[in-house]
Amino acid sequence: MKLLLSRLGSRSPRDVQAAATLLARRLGVCLIVGLAAVCGQPARADMFTVSGIEIAATAESAVDAKQVAIAEGQARAFARLARRLIAPEEAGLLATPDPETLQSVVAGYSLDNERTSASEYLAELTVRFNADAIEFLLSKSNIRLAVEQAPPALIVPVLWRDGTATIWGRSNPWRATWERLDLDNRLVPALLPLGDAADELADPQRLAVADPSALALLAGRYGVELALVAVVAYDPGQNRIEAALAGTGPYGAIDLREVGTLEEGGEEQAMAEIASALLQRLDAEWRRIALADPSRLARQEVAIGVPFSSLQEWVAIRGRLETAPGIDSVDVRSLNAGEARIVITYTGGFRELAGALELQGLYLYDDGANWVIRTN
Repeated sequence: MKLLLSRLGSRSPRDVQAAATLLARRLGVCLIVGLAAVCGQPARADMFTVSGIEIAATAESAVDAKQVAIAEGQARAFARLARRLIAPEEAGLLATPDPETLQSVVAGYSLDNERTSASEYLAELTVRFNADAIEFLLSKSNIRLAVEQAPPALIVPVLWRDGTATIWGRSNPWRATWERLDLDNRLVPALLPLGDAADELADPQRLAVADPSALALLAGRYGVELALVAVVAYDPGQNRIEAALAGTGPYGAIDLREVGTLEEGGEEQAMAEIASALLQRLDAEWRRIALADPSRLARQEVAIGVPFSSLQEWVAIRGRLETAPGIDSVDVRSLNAGEARIVITYTGGFRELAGALELQGLYLYDDGANWVIRTN
């Protein structure tokens, strides 16, 4: 297929003026759930990418150590991807892949923060897996896979201490914890509020208790259907840290809770661990919804540009679009000299849409700013 398979099926929120800087990397897709539509854009990251794998190895030379570290890191990345995609009750069906099989499902990788010595290698690894290869590998083990990425969620980190809720500003280490997490490459992609003057108008005490009206205001500002509050509470004199992720969205109420251990001076690590656990619980909740009721994922929309050289060519392209299998409607939003801007409503997954268009001689490309249909 003439498209970037690793990016297909991802979703992100509507670009809104107040969050333009934060959301500039996201491009235009709408997911319809019931009567609610979440309009936004195909994210550059996707749920088949695993980031933030710390790797380290020692060998006779730094070159050998690097090879060992990357191989071990890719195996750990696959294990993390499997936890993301597979329901816990089916995890035992998947055998650990041998090195040859693992390489066959890795589309590429990148390294950051590399450090070497004569015999040691350390770095941070990001692995990009081939979506189709992963789906095929899991299907051989009869594992169901919720391959559709969820609509994005806005997460508001709230630090609760001494009866006071702290949300905005540098005085909230809990927010800094969330800023360091990989929020894009997940079943449920997430974003954080900007924390600007407009956000600060929200009542922190109401947000701390996940007040629906307070969350609705923020959700509307950022163009998402689901806004959640992540509240953490701990006493430095105790060894217990508690956190909750709560809110109400199009799938009903969400109330996820985690309890962790707090060692003296280890607040940063404890907060990172408990935040990651909450994200995993949120992914699991979406996976449960997707597998239990796939019809929620059935109807989708995508905004696409269609360049053409003549009116006759545009009419021919539109005719092919309207007769492609799985396409429910083609809505022309604007028609200018040389290009049409359209929204396609379709049934099924994004890969199925791309395949249906190819049958009509139409090909989807990501030009770096938009999805575009071309005839070659």
